[in-house]
Amino acid sequence: MKKLLLLLVMGCTLISFGQIPSYYNDVNLSLSGQSLKSELATKVTNTQTNILSYTPGVWDALKQTDLDPTNSSRVVLIYGFSDTDGNSTTDRTRGINNNGGGSTDWNREHTYPKSLANPNLGTTGAGADAHNLRPSDVQRNSSRGSRKFADGSGNSGTTSQGHWYPGDEFKGDVARMMMFMYIRYGNRCLPSNVGIGASVSGDTNMIQLFLEWNADDPVSQLELQRNPIIENLQGNRNPFIDNPAFATQIWGGPQAEDRFGTAGSDTQAPSIPSALVASNTTTTSTQLSWNTSTDNIGVTGYDVYRNGSFLNSTTTTNYPVTGLSAATTYSFSVRAKDAAGNVSAFSSSINVTAENTSGGGNTLCNSTITSFPYTESFENTLGAWKQATSGDDFNWAIRSGSTPSSNTGPSSANAGSYYIYMESSTPNYSNKRAIVYSPCYDITNASLATFSFKYHMYGTSAMGSLTLEASLDGTTWTSIWSTSGNQGNSWKTATIDLASYAGEKVQLRFNGITGTTWQGDMAVDAVNFSTSGNTGGGSTTTDVNLRITFDNYPEETSWEIRNNNNQVVYSGGTYGAQADGSTLNILRTLDTGCYTLIVKDVYGDGICCNYGNGSYALTDSSSGTILVSGGSFGTQDSNNFCVGSASRNFSETTVKEMKPTVFNFRFYPNPVIGEVIIQLENTEKADYKIINQIGQVIKVGKVIKEPIKLNGLPSGMYFISVNDGKRTVSKKFVKK
Repeated sequence: MKKLLLLLVMGCTLISFGQIPSYYNDVNLSLSGQSLKSELATKVTNTQTNILSYTPGVWDALKQTDLDPTNSSRVVLIYGFSDTDGNSTTDRTRGINNNGGGSTDWNREHTYPKSLANPNLGTTGAGADAHNLRPSDVQRNSSRGSRKFADGSGNSGTTSQGHWYPGDEFKGDVARMMMFMYIRYGNRCLPSNVGIGASVSGDTNMIQLFLEWNADDPVSQLELQRNPIIENLQGNRNPFIDNPAFATQIWGGPQAEDRFGTAGSDTQAPSIPSALVASNTTTTSTQLSWNTSTDNIGVTGYDVYRNGSFLNSTTTTNYPVTGLSAATTYSFSVRAKDAAGNVSAFSSSINVTAENTSGGGNTLCNSTITSFPYTESFENTLGAWKQATSGDDFNWAIRSGSTPSSNTGPSSANAGSYYIYMESSTPNYSNKRAIVYSPCYDITNASLATFSFKYHMYGTSAMGSLTLEASLDGTTWTSIWSTSGNQGNSWKTATIDLASYAGEKVQLRFNGITGTTWQGDMAVDAVNFSTSGNTGGGSTTTDVNLRITFDNYPEETSWEIRNNNNQVVYSGGTYGAQADGSTLNILRTLDTGCYTLIVKDVYGDGICCNYGNGSYALTDSSSGTILVSGGSFGTQDSNNFCVGSASRNFSETTVKEMKPTVFNFRFYPNPVIGEVIIQLENTEKADYKIINQIGQVIKVGKVIKEPIKLNGLPSGMYFISVNDGKRTVSKKFVKK
């Protein structure tokens, strides 16, 4: 293995400027834009011939891929920057075998966090892709958590807005890894979900920040070392390490280094863009378009300028300009560029004046609701609601789980799994507006009408305002409810009497305005329009706190709260981003009524007490009363409770615990002193392997009722891997 590793490391240094690896022999490198993106995506997908196991596969891989090029007994830690400052959390390198979960160990950092992917990456398949995993100091990994990447300078750390800067040394590495995850896993790993910055025209999923980092921080020796080793392990390479200029060819932006040298002799600039025009101009936006430029090799994109200053890049011949001020005149021009960095002269400039009237940008009835009660919980869709097309600065977003920024926004939906919210990070503050329109409600035959919704406004006191407005003509809007500032970290209920609109056709809209802070995410969920005079939710609510202390496997834990109709009103997990043994407090608001809390464990061993001392407790936040609690169970633990003045007889409604139906095993004791006993679940025959931390198989055999003797095994951490002929389950243990 050492000889193979040496050959691979030596080989990677031979991939120099102008030499294209044979891996790309069947790739059309003359393509650009989305065509090249699609070509590379097909390549990296079709050539992945092996999927690593998370344990021990990824551990073994990182001990090869991330060896310090100057010291083969150590690995390089992403985000680290000093081995001499006396602070282990800032270490740049660490001993190759100092991996694990201890405070001075290194562990596996998902640079694209598991929880920011949709769905969660987990620790199999995409979650075990070595192109996305790097060694990291345990505590520094915890500090990064699931924070989005954002711009900064100097060493790594949390930005003033609560995001994460990877450090000057690693920002290019991060950008190229995010690009790989995007082309390999598509919508599951969108760059816009993991970084803060303006979107790239032509592909709103890519952000300008990663293009800038890719150009600013050239490919490192460590990256060149990683790529061929991962190719040997998985079958595929990261194209953006081999040639960062691919990013420029696909998405435009600043010219990145062209390691293939395919454009080295090209000195001819593209032709000047012609026929620049503006259309669909409103008070805040306009649409620019122009004719395609030509080039001897190929045009890779266009740079758009406003009032003589660079605005953004696009790979298409149109660009939507937003953020204009009413009755203000702007000058626009465009120039074309190619992969070699040649840039055309500027197009003829045009002047555009934003409209002088505010206009709602919305017709009265996108759709009409005639059957009541009407409900919408935005389950990955706006339903009959729609975004404003003008008159605001950005759109409401659909979200599941927590919002990307820390200390603001909800951690999960109020009803179902999704909600809509206003992301207040840059560039969406200060005083930026987002409007979303309801369908029309036909209540011409009603005498009563009530509208209710859940809202969440958690941040700072300067976080802005949320207003509900009503209109009978789609032009004149009247405020019928409003609140501003920090309302606390829980969902609140708003109920508005609309009896004055009975006999009419009325439309509503949420009109949110950000404050002067990035900690101002506002969310809405569970809207309800009723013509019976109430919304069925009750007027009394109770704030509850679910406190979960995890065992050593947070990625196995999830929960849900169901109402009396067995509908899920809240849910969460699993929690792969949480540290082993950590505690999480989850605040929720419940209407008066009776509910069932169900806590689940994927592997059927609960959260206490085989692999850590986990527990959970649901508490009435106002009185401190513990409503339900537990921790020691199998696949799931179900408990009934009531809040407010409600009560019920639980004798016939207790949910029985589900028994494990998947292959699994238990073993004891842990830590192991001399012998270990394995007990199988849902199978009678299986083989076992004892594996050390570097992947060496120490002992094999068949699982029987007799103890397995491990007396001669040195102290340390090991893995028991059990296979029933179809499936394999691995668990870790400590030998004393």
